[in-house]
Amino acid sequence: MLNLFEVLLDIIKVTVPALIVYFTVKTLFGQFLQQQLQKQQSTQKLKQQEMVLPLRLQAYERLSLFCERISPAIMLLRFRPDGLSVAELQVALLLNIQQEYEHNVTQQVYVSEQLWQILKIARDDSVSMIAMGAENLDPKADARLLVDNIFALLDHRGGATGLDTALQAIKTEAAGMMNN
Repeated sequence: MLNLFEVLLDIIKVTVPALIVYFTVKTLFGQFLQQQLQKQQSTQKLKQQEMVLPLRLQAYERLSLFCERISPAIMLLRFRPDGLSVAELQVALLLNIQQEYEHNVTQQVYVSEQLWQILKIARDDSVSMIAMGAENLDPKADARLLVDNIFALLDHRGGATGLDTALQAIKTEAAGMMNN
């Protein structure tokens, strides 16, 4: 019996330190693997941000240009009302807004939902201003009357439009992205 007890004691003397070493190595190796995984995820996230950052900046630039291009004042400078009726100019302006919107609709992927909603409101504001300018005019009248009415509406507003709000929101979001 004493011999069996000595054998068991020898086994315990060898097994306990081996188990301690095993669990220590297992814990350290697990921590090492966890750290490596975190580093890999961090590197991957950084690479993804490096790829997305230029696309997001380009989206902010394009959406700023979109705001400028659908501004009633800017559009009226681009469109010559010579020989057009109120209805023809109104359709041309509204068609321009719709085309610009369709051309830039994919940019919503790169901006916040809140900013995209602000841009849609700004677009609707431009459409509304054109409709209000044409509201009491004869559709067959000279388009210069529509031009005058739209500029009068802008003067009445003090030149401020929903597009000004949208441009400020674009700048704010872009600046916030750059600070992160």
